[in-house]
This record gives sequence, structure tokens and C-alpha cells, in this order.
Amino acid sequence: MKRLIALLITTLIFSSCEDLKKMQQARNLRMRLLDTLETGIGKPIDSTLLAKKHDFSRQLKSHSLRHSVYYNDSTNLGYFIENEGQILRYVNFDSISVIEESKRIVDERANKIKSQFSGWDGSHIKLEQAIKNSLNDPNSYEHIETDYTILDNKIHILTTFRANNAFGGKVVNQAKAVFTLEGEQISAEFLN
Repeated sequence: MKRLIALLITTLIFSSCEDLKKMQQARNLRMRLLDTLETGIGKPIDSTLLAKKHDFSRQLKSHSLRHSVYYNDSTNLGYFIENEGQILRYVNFDSISVIEESKRIVDERANKIKSQFSGWDGSHIKLEQAIKNSLNDPNSYEHIETDYTILDNKIHILTTFRANNAFGGKVVNQAKAVFTLEGEQISAEFLN
């Protein structure tokens, strides 16, 4: 509806047929570009080619090194890219909605990751349970430290812990694991 109203107002302003044709051509180009981009959501996109091909010269805002938001002044089209893998996440005509949606996507991703870790000691909840399940004496488990990094949309975790060995002596061990952003375990192994 907003697009129709904007088109009617613009039509009243531009009285000549030539200006109207140019405006319709620009609108058709925007719609084709939007359709093309929307079919690519969730898929890798070559943003440098897109930037050159469609003159996306202005980067509006980057939330981090992981994400970028671009806006094309000539087509009034913005898009949000996850830099790792150049995954297109959102596209729209309105730069404000692109920024708002990109913030929502970034916050949702951060919450997915944060929810997998204990707020009390920082341990990864599912990895800690897997470690305890494999110990001779699960009650002897003591979390020392957990570090993680995100690579290829996977959480790579390294946990250091203390537990009793088979002879009853306390030993320090490490476990590393890989989990999806949704919390599914991909791999896990003890290092010591």
C-alpha cells in the first residue's frame, strides 16, 4: 500500500511521459533486483560483485566484523550480509528496516550462543554433561575454564576441568568440542 501511494504521488509530480517511463523503468529494476536478492536469502552471495554490478557503494553500519549492512542510493535497496561465507540474511527497500532487522538477527544469534553457556561459571552446559557422563567419578567434576570461538557458524569450545581419575587422584583435563549455533553436538574429545 505504501508503495502504491508513493507511486501515485510521484506520478502527480512527474507530468511528462518520458519522466514517467524512466520512473517505471527504475521501479522495475528495483523490483527485479529485490526478487533476485530475496531468492538468495540464506545462501552465499558475492557482495563485491553485487556492489560493483548494482553500485552498492555505501556501507550503512557494521555491527561487528561478522556482519555488514549496505544501501544503494540509486535503487533504494539495502541488504544485510553475514561476512563469514558472505551469506545474505535480509533485503528491503527501506534502510531503517534493514538496520533494525540486522540488529534483530545479530541479537538472535548472540542469544542462541549465550543460552548454551552457564551464567554462573561460563561452562558449556551440554559439553559439561557429556564430560560428566564419561568420567569414572562424575561427582568429582570441577569446572576450571571454558573458552570458545565461532568459526563457520559453529561453536568451537575448549573446556579445562578437574576430576578424579581411575585411581582416585585429582587430575586436570581438557575437552574440546564443536557445536552448532542451535546447540547440537558435532564432535567432542578429551585432550589429556
